[in-house]
Amino acid sequence: MNSRRMLPARSIGRMGLALAGALVMTAALPLSAQAATGQLTLTRDDGSVSVISNPRDGRCYSLRGAGAARVANDTDSTAFVYMDSGCSGLVSRVDAGETWEKSGTQAADSIVLFQP
Repeated sequence: MNSRRMLPARSIGRMGLALAGALVMTAALPLSAQAATGQLTLTRDDGSVSVISNPRDGRCYSLRGAGAARVANDTDSTAFVYMDSGCSGLVSRVDAGETWEKSGTQAADSIVLFQP
């Protein structure tokens, strides 16, 4: 006599669906966000200074209030400076270790970083 029990096809099908569902949910989990190491130092148009430490890669940082007249990129990523909030109207690329200063009257209103 065989002591092994056979599972009904319906039970096997349910286990397969449960496994497939678990795989789909795992695949839908967000990947961990990368952050640049270091800081961005923003000198505002009104003279105030803001610092963003270890900024998240790919995030658009909209600057409220006075825009940035100077951006010092002391991170390990490239920063992109934009004239409009929402990261549109590209003005300059600021590589790691470099500084951007405005020319004219328009200050930057947003910044985004990308890992090289």
